[in-house]
Formats: sequence, C-alpha cells, structure tokens
Amino acid sequence: MKFFIYRHKNPLIPYIGDQRALDVLTSGLVALGHQVFDESAPEHALDADHTILSNINCNLNPLATLLHLQQRPYSLIPFHEDYTHYSPLCSAFFAYVQNGMQVYSDDKFLQLLEQNPKIIEAIPFESRTHAKTNNDVMRRAHVNIANSPTEAANITKDCPEANTKVVFWGPGMLDQPSYTPTEAFLKLSGYASKEYILNIGRFEPRKNQLALILATRHLEIPLIFVANSVFKDCNNYAKCCIEAICKYRKAKTLILSSDLDPCQKGALQILSLKENGGLTQEQLISAYHHAAIYAHPAFFEQPGYTCLEAAKLGTPTLSTAWSTLKDYFIDQNGQYTLDDRIQYLPPHHIKEWEKAIKQTLTTTYSPSTHRSFHRTSKEIATDFLTALGL
Repeated sequence: MKFFIYRHKNPLIPYIGDQRALDVLTSGLVALGHQVFDESAPEHALDADHTILSNINCNLNPLATLLHLQQRPYSLIPFHEDYTHYSPLCSAFFAYVQNGMQVYSDDKFLQLLEQNPKIIEAIPFESRTHAKTNNDVMRRAHVNIANSPTEAANITKDCPEANTKVVFWGPGMLDQPSYTPTEAFLKLSGYASKEYILNIGRFEPRKNQLALILATRHLEIPLIFVANSVFKDCNNYAKCCIEAICKYRKAKTLILSSDLDPCQKGALQILSLKENGGLTQEQLISAYHHAAIYAHPAFFEQPGYTCLEAAKLGTPTLSTAWSTLKDYFIDQNGQYTLDDRIQYLPPHHIKEWEKAIKQTLTTTYSPSTHRSFHRTSKEIATDFLTALGL
C-alpha cells in the first residue's frame, strides 16, 4: 500500500517525541514492503491509498475535510492529551509560583504549596481546546490510534463517536537491544558519574521543570537540565525557571540549551548546544547512564519517551503520575509487570518529589529486559496495520 503521513514540521513546534514515533512507524511500514510518503505537503494525500494525520495540537480540519469530501480514507494519530484534567492546573501552578516570586521575599508561599498542593485548584484557568477544534477530524477518521488504553479513554471522553484502537509505541530514541555507555556527557558537562539529577525536555509549563527546581531547593545535589529548545511563547517560563534557580537552589545547576544564551551566575551555568544541534546519541546515553536519578514532573506525557529511555538503561526514574507510561507495564490481567525502577508522582506535589529524590539517590538497576523496552519498528507497524484492519 501507499501511505501518506502528514506532519507539521514547524521549527516553532518541536514535538520531538511525536516525530520520533512517526519516524519509527514509517521505518516499520517500509520494512514491511509498503510505500510511505512522509512529508508536510498536503497535496500528496490525494495520491495515497491511506493518509495518516497526526497531532491534534494543530488544526487538522482543512486537510481532513478535503479527504472527507474526496471520499479518501484517513486515520489519525492524535497524540491526545487529557487537556481538561491537566491544562488548567498546569497554568495555575506556573501562575502561582511566578506571582509568589514577584510578591514575596521569602519562600513561605512555597511552604504553603507543599502543605496543600490543591491550593492551585482555586486559580481559574480554562482548559485548552485542541480536542474540540479537531472533533470532526477524530469523528470521521477511519481509526484513531491511541498509544495506550489511557489515551484511548481520553479520546473517547472528548469524542465518543471516535473509532479508537491502541498501538503501543517503542522505547524512544533507544530502540537497540543494548548500549555501551561512555563518558561523553561527563566530558561535555564537567560533572562526575552519579552526582547529578537529570531532566530532559524543552522549557515550557507542561514539562514543569519549575517543580523540580523547587523540589530540590534544599538538596545539595547538582541538577542538570537538557533543554535544547524553549517552546514558542514560553520565554517568560524559561526566565521564571532561571530566576527560581538563582533564588532558591543551593547546589549547582546546569542548563544545556540551544535557545538560551550562555552565562554563569552564582551556582547557575548555562552552556550552549547551538553548534552541535543538541546531544548526540552517545552523549544522551552517557547522560542517562551517569545520572543518579532521572526526574520528569511534567503535567502530562504520553508515554514519556525520556522516562522510557532512562528506565531501559537502568537509571532510577521519577515520572509524572499524569501520563500513559504505567500502561506500558500492565499485562492483560491488570498486573504491573515492571520492577520499582519507575516511581509515579503527582506533578505539583513538590514535597513528594523531594522525598522521593532523597529515598532514591542510592538506588541502582541493571538495563531492563522488559518487553516494552524492546519493541521493534516492524512490530509497531504490524500492530498499526492490524488496528487499521489492513
């Protein structure tokens, strides 16, 4: 068959994890003998046997409507987030901390947040509307492909008429059976093995680096952020994170980024990745391997590729509980089948994150052999075709 995968290749919208999922799917379809036109030009959709639309964070109605009028089949990989649950609280958390830093000279407002995380629920913010915008796209799709039962339930909640099937993704950038770590990241960062907490992701409120900064403000362990990009319109968020580091963090903090200017301010250091365009795979593996903990308190992830990557390599991982990640380790009998290398915490409960970090610092694991860490592109593409009934 001839497939057309429509992507939004906008450098201002760097959905790196989503693009990786589509890369793996494309590779698997080609390996199975199918043709794949993987471009952002919508006119190619009319030449395909089946079109795959992706990411309802963008308005997909124009192309979906054209395909519908031309009676051409399409399916949708929505990467559907639980907007109604997380997005108001995500905005409220950022607003609470940003306002508190501007108004108060001490951290009493943070102590109040630690004692009662639900305090941010009183701050009114509307939910994001991406699901509503693309409701007709989901309803008319031949199949909506969810990455987990949790995402499938979220799709059904927002669009009950959507035909939805589940296809689990693979382990992110690390899809080989095993890897040999080097000291490449230690040479880049200047830090020693197992002396730092690691977080990877662009700076934006949903990724919630701010909670990790606040949760570690009393801890004497270095914190490293690999934030290759700052999400569009999130300069104020990045600025707030930097101010919080300077104001509250006691230990060294390193930010590796292509979008932030290099600087050295007290315990904060920002290094530029602009020349090499981000970490190489060798440096990424090295960063995970030598981290004492990988911590990712995002307000929503599905499934959270960086957590899958870190846990696969054996790095103790603290993940947001607001994600689809746990689904990847639940069997048909509802039993959780992974060891305790991943802990799941509410993203805004900063006292819980501090406690978990303290308890996890001396924990070690070997690389995992769990099946979810070793799904191949051909397996994913086969499951995808089955879900489409092709």
